Amino acid sequence: MSERERLPDRRVGVTFTFDHAYPGAFPMTFTATTGHYPSLDETRLGRIGEVFLSLVNDTDKRVNVDMHDASVILSFALQHGADLEEIGKACLRGEDGVPHGWVGAFIDAFVGAFGGPEQPPSGSLPPVEGTGVFDRDKTTDEHIDDMRRLA
Repeated sequence: MSERERLPDRRVGVTFTFDHAYPGAFPMTFTATTGHYPSLDETRLGRIGEVFLSLVNDTDKRVNVDMHDASVILSFALQHGADLEEIGKACLRGEDGVPHGWVGAFIDAFVGAFGGPEQPPSGSLPPVEGTGVFDRDKTTDEHIDDMRRLA
C-alpha cells in the first residue's frame, strides 16, 4: 500500500448536488463536497483527495451514517493513491450500467461534471453550489454549512 498523502490544512472545496434512486425506490437528492490537493496550474482544480456526502433533506439518519463512513473510506483510499474512476467501475451496477448505490452515483456525477482526475480549466467548470476553502479546524458539518451558504 502506498503512503497516505495528507491534504493541506486549507484546501479548495467544491459542493454540488446529484440525484440517485435505488432500484425500485424514489429518487433522493444528495450533496457532495470534495476537497482537492493544490494544483500547479491555478486555472484548474487539483486532484480530488476527500469526499463528504449527505442527503440534502437529511431524511434518513441511517443512510447519512453510512454515507459518512463510506466518505471516510473513499477519502482514505484517494489519499493512498486509489483511482476514483476505477473505484466507480468496481461499484455495483445494473445491466444498463447505472450504479445501484449512491457511492457509484457520486463518482459518475463527479466524473461527468469534472471529467475525472484531470479537471477542466475553472472557466469551463459546470455550475456548482459553491467553492471555498476548507480549514482543518472545522468539523465536517461546519464545512458543509459553509459550502451551502456559498451557493
